[in-house]
Amino acid sequence: TTFVEQWKQCQGRNNLNNAILQRIIRQKKRRSYRLSNKADKFLNDLNAEIEQGWTDHGQTNRLLGRITMRTYVFHHVMYGGEPLIGDSLIKEVLTIAKALPGYELWCRHQHEIEDRVSEWVSCIEKSHYFHYGEQFGKYKSKKEKKEKSESENTEPSWNQQQSQKTKDKIQAALKELSDKKELPEQATARFNALRKFGIGGGSLYRYKELWHPLWETQENCPNTPQINNESGQFGQANAANCHSSTSLLQGIDGNDNETNGSSDLKSVASQSEGGNPHQEEIQRIREMLSKAQVAVDLQAAQEVVEAEEVMAQESRAAHLQQMAYWLTLDDPILMAEALAWLRQQPPELCAELLDMELSEAKQQSLETIVEIVEQLQRLDWGPGRIHEELRSFFEAAIAPSGMASLAPTQFTTSSLAHLTAEQRQQWLSYLRAFSGETSSTHPDTG
Repeated sequence: TTFVEQWKQCQGRNNLNNAILQRIIRQKKRRSYRLSNKADKFLNDLNAEIEQGWTDHGQTNRLLGRITMRTYVFHHVMYGGEPLIGDSLIKEVLTIAKALPGYELWCRHQHEIEDRVSEWVSCIEKSHYFHYGEQFGKYKSKKEKKEKSESENTEPSWNQQQSQKTKDKIQAALKELSDKKELPEQATARFNALRKFGIGGGSLYRYKELWHPLWETQENCPNTPQINNESGQFGQANAANCHSSTSLLQGIDGNDNETNGSSDLKSVASQSEGGNPHQEEIQRIREMLSKAQVAVDLQAAQEVVEAEEVMAQESRAAHLQQMAYWLTLDDPILMAEALAWLRQQPPELCAELLDMELSEAKQQSLETIVEIVEQLQRLDWGPGRIHEELRSFFEAAIAPSGMASLAPTQFTTSSLAHLTAEQRQQWLSYLRAFSGETSSTHPDTG
């Protein structure tokens, strides 16, 4: 009896429960990770954006994406245990989102928050992001690196083949223009002439050392002008020049007899009677050098202006190349940002965007996406209208049996970034048909 009472007394004073015990076990088994500088900055940026929570309406989609990304990539680093996937990842993201400040006040999607989180978890698991420290992510094994380097050394990669193909195309175009004597001297005119051969602007900026006049002038430096000494005014005509003479006095009109000393006053007087006989030649050389310096200054100023124009065009082309690449990625976050940028651009930019260098599959995907955006701009649909039309279209597609696999998994998705390539093609066909009906119903009266 005494033992039981003492046992119950100890049990009452013991604050160790099952949850605390499991936490201690997880901490004991926790693996130590060393964050790189870039990973540490990435994690701090995510924390700064997440921890302030909701501060206004319209922030749910962005915050859920950031929470999902941080939990998927860094949860096992921050709290220990195994990396989260599937239902456990969904549960953790929901817990974090509901605990953030402003959730109940500003979030308008509380009735569908679990569906939204499920969509983001599905996106992050299919994207190029990975659990920090995984072998198949950033830290590949030495054997894999060795096999990869050996395979790269055996034959050129696809990117290297495309790069060489582009260089050959530029050189062939330059040769054809040079043979026809139609190769412009100025950089801008030459750039436009090469564009007519079907070479993209981004490719020309990337390999400008092949065609830019500035590189030609650096390789072929002008020769130093030689001073004409045929008249013999700077020494004897047959000698090198006056500086090569061993005598301090020139032999022009002087006494070549070495027996006469250098103190012959008559010889010195005869040379000084007409003043400096080389004054006109010196003046002529000065004028020639002055004109040459002016020409050099003008050429340098013109090259600076052309270089600034090329740099501005290069920056613009690089931005277009990046947007085109983002539009063809499977990453819904980057693709959504690129789509938001594209909808704000003028229609004529779409043609220039399609001129970027991409693989055949990515080029077809980009053409489909650009045409969808053009159709939406032509129809002038807002986000709400796009949401309803997309929902009704795919619900109608599911009704006849056999097309359920082509429909989005969640009808709350109205973003182009969440559709597959086949779904985008169906959506484009629907927009074409709808645009045709609208134009026939409301003909242009102008």
